[in-house]
Amino acid sequence: MGNFLQNWNYLTKFVETTHVMQNTLTLLLLLQLPFLNAQSSYHPMLVEGRSWDIFHLPPDGAICGFGSAGNYFLRGDSVLDGLTYKQVWYYPIRSNPPAPFCSGFYRDTTESYFFKLVREDTIARKVYHWTSDNNEGDEILYDFSLKAGDTLHYPFASYPILTVTDWVLTNGEHRKAFEISNWSQNYYVEGVGYLLGQFGQVFYPFEVWSVLTCMRDGEEQVYKDPFDNDPGCVLATSAAHTPEIFSFNISPNPFSNYLILKVPEGRLGVTFVLELYDLAGRVAFRRAIKPDSVVFSVDLPPLPQGIYGWAVNGVLQGKLARI
Repeated sequence: MGNFLQNWNYLTKFVETTHVMQNTLTLLLLLQLPFLNAQSSYHPMLVEGRSWDIFHLPPDGAICGFGSAGNYFLRGDSVLDGLTYKQVWYYPIRSNPPAPFCSGFYRDTTESYFFKLVREDTIARKVYHWTSDNNEGDEILYDFSLKAGDTLHYPFASYPILTVTDWVLTNGEHRKAFEISNWSQNYYVEGVGYLLGQFGQVFYPFEVWSVLTCMRDGEEQVYKDPFDNDPGCVLATSAAHTPEIFSFNISPNPFSNYLILKVPEGRLGVTFVLELYDLAGRVAFRRAIKPDSVVFSVDLPPLPQGIYGWAVNGVLQGKLARI
């Protein structure tokens, strides 16, 4: 009888312990549900009010960094084969003369149709576009359901997904980034699209390609190109509102670690932006200046030797040599 009672007590304690463990595991799973849901939630790409700034790089040897650009957005619906597509429109992004696409970018207010139709399946986590090429019709652009080791299949090529990593937007939100090659920008990002362009299938860039420099939701910037800080997000203005140009002298030329500026007395207290560009069109120096004297100096960071263009309020003024 004693052995029976002892075994019964052991069995009772085991059952009680098992129930406690089950309850604990259930509680832990319940606590994890918000996290798991957050991790598995999908962030759509084709959102009303969203827009993308896309800059197209020029051929090799161009003195400035870009050849053309546009601010792309969604406008209106089209139904083809029973599927509803969003129309892609754009505002041209232009540059102030006399140096096209060196600086002074502004967003023109003239709307143009991009002749591109896109749709999104939020359940399958895929984005498609309509194409008349080879009578293909509906073709996939991005597949946000893939995992590392999977393959993104296009009619003309297939791209293995090397990694799926976490990408943090400028507003702090997290997205999945799908790496398709070892190029530093060769990703497509959930809710954003392809970082080397937009509304087109991914590809391996060699000479000329496009760069996504900014994405907005309304007027809120949610993505900015992390690989090149210029030009960033272009403001919605028109040619009639281009920045006022200062007329002043700059010396010495050649220069080393500083520049001396002489401005008219009527410009004292008025802020302007001074920029230096290298021969590839990249910004080497930028500073907003509010002069309080006619002659003053500006200290420069260590810059490589070579030729630089200098610009005021986005308009190229001339060239300087760094020795």
